[in-house]
Amino acid sequence: MGRIKVLSLDLEGTIVDTNFSYVIWEDSVPKLYAKEKGMDVDTAKAHVMSKYSEIGPERTEWYDIRYWFDFFGFKTDWKTFLETHRDQVKPFPESRETLSRLSRDYSLIIISNSSRDFIDLEIKGFPEYFTHIISAPTDFQTLKFPELFKRVCHDLQVKPEEVVHVGDTERFDYTAPREAGVESYLLDRSKKRTGDHIVHDLQDFERKIRALEKASC
Repeated sequence: MGRIKVLSLDLEGTIVDTNFSYVIWEDSVPKLYAKEKGMDVDTAKAHVMSKYSEIGPERTEWYDIRYWFDFFGFKTDWKTFLETHRDQVKPFPESRETLSRLSRDYSLIIISNSSRDFIDLEIKGFPEYFTHIISAPTDFQTLKFPELFKRVCHDLQVKPEEVVHVGDTERFDYTAPREAGVESYLLDRSKKRTGDHIVHDLQDFERKIRALEKASC
């Protein structure tokens, strides 16, 4: 490939861990349901999780806290609810230094399936490294499908082959960008998978990028 101009990164599971989302969706929302509806937590959690499953991760509603608060009829303010959990946002140890180095040589962007409400809390301390922070469901009412990657390339006035994406979800962060002509890497922090397009942390991703640049010279 030719000169890389843009590095596109997923957010949750890539720059910050998934604990914030886990606590919100699988712990605190069921507890709030139990509290407001007057039932035990286990019963509430089973009900809430079943409703999540009916929507599924390939629909934008899955990621939308406002949708679920309306759906469950909560009286609690969703903004306050999210804010009280902000201390659960944990960047990975190598994120800041790696992003700092990469931002000197490339335009960095985030493309996430998280809603803007989540991103605004999770990106605290990192926005100076990014030229664009894109929430697929909030900004484009879609998810990270191939057409979104094509749209982003068009909007940024770059060719797909001038962009490299990395993220931890095979469907959205590896297959979809590749179908759009964007080079992509799957991030597997468990280190269970290996291969030319598998990376184990952001430092590993940086090494791949530097090697690509060197090979294209």
